[in-house]
Amino acid sequence: MSNEHIDVILTFGWNRVSYNILRNLSKNGIKVVVGDESKFNMCSMSRYAMGSFQYQSPFIEADKFTDKLLIIIDKYKPKVLKIGRASCRERV
Repeated sequence: MSNEHIDVILTFGWNRVSYNILRNLSKNGIKVVVGDESKFNMCSMSRYAMGSFQYQSPFIEADKFTDKLLIIIDKYKPKVLKIGRASCRERV
């Protein structure tokens, strides 16, 4: 990851919804960095992502998740932070 200008930080990179958001934004010239609990996920492996990062589970270690996002936000200074959404069913 470099310190270049990024337009959007996108989380929950493992799911198809986030991938579709990433693909659409990228095809429209918007630079996106993606994050997830897993180092290898659908979005981080995509050619559309400008970079990726890993964070702690927001469900188990909320403070560490927040701390990591603050570090990433400070690094890239994006215009938008898009929190992908995991349904309760997927996380139970």
